[in-house]
Amino acid sequence: MDTFEERLATQPHDAFFKETFSDPGTATAFFCQYLPAALTTQLDWSSLRQVQGSFVTRALQQLHSDLLFSVKARDQECLLYVLFEHQTSVDTQMPLRMLNYASAVLLRHSDLHPGQPLPPVLPVLFHQGPNRWTVSPCFEDLFHIPGTLRDILLPYLPKFRHALVDLSQEDPKNTVRDSYLRMAMEAMKRARMQEAQDYLDWLKKQDISTEERLLKLLLYLFQADKTLDVEAVVLKVDGNPTLQEKIMSTAAALIAKGKAEGKAEGEATGKLRLLQKMMGVPVATDQDLAGLSAVEIDQRFEALEREYEAQFRGK
Repeated sequence: MDTFEERLATQPHDAFFKETFSDPGTATAFFCQYLPAALTTQLDWSSLRQVQGSFVTRALQQLHSDLLFSVKARDQECLLYVLFEHQTSVDTQMPLRMLNYASAVLLRHSDLHPGQPLPPVLPVLFHQGPNRWTVSPCFEDLFHIPGTLRDILLPYLPKFRHALVDLSQEDPKNTVRDSYLRMAMEAMKRARMQEAQDYLDWLKKQDISTEERLLKLLLYLFQADKTLDVEAVVLKVDGNPTLQEKIMSTAAALIAKGKAEGKAEGEATGKLRLLQKMMGVPVATDQDLAGLSAVEIDQRFEALEREYEAQFRGK
């Protein structure tokens, strides 16, 4: 299985969602924040466990990611299904997709436990897209049935709705109760809006419980927001030496990783462009590098690397 860092390089939003919300404490905080209190107070959160597997079809894996949890309500098992969605446009058929995913969860449960009663499945759509979610969460609203015919047909149609957490309309830093969930959701919101530098200015005032969590936040931001200017970020967080040092070391690690990958693949341009991105300087285009040999591109990289060492390592 790919590591968190490897998944971040190709699908940063999905990777961070799964890494963050697979943690039972963070998942519990998320459900308690956004599900009705009448339900959350009935659930035994100490029994929460992740159920392995994904129900998203291969064709939609670039747009959706999912997690399934089991939790006890007295002696009753309940399944909590979270679909993470980050496409630019709103999917008008989402209630149908969610019904399909919930049905797949129940079918698998039936196959594993033949003849036993089905557990309730509560589906939650977590929308990270930049625009407001405008589609009704009710399955029956997908139908356009005229007049009195609607009253006749509705009893025979599936009655189903999903919960909705629309990050574009949320203000995590002021409303989310759990401290790390607040930081994670604010990072996801700001990274999607390409506002990671403003987020880091806010983050320096927060109390992050572990260095591991801080590292994951930074790795996500550097991969999700390509406009992030490392030097500007370091200057912004000068009031927090710990965060400042971690940002610099994270950026250096990413550059070192890019150097190793570039050497292995024989791509001198990859090393140069990654370092340019990390330093916030103009990235060389194909036209800029046309006619240069790999040795000449490497020479440019080494000159820029010396400049990087002088600027960042000397601070």
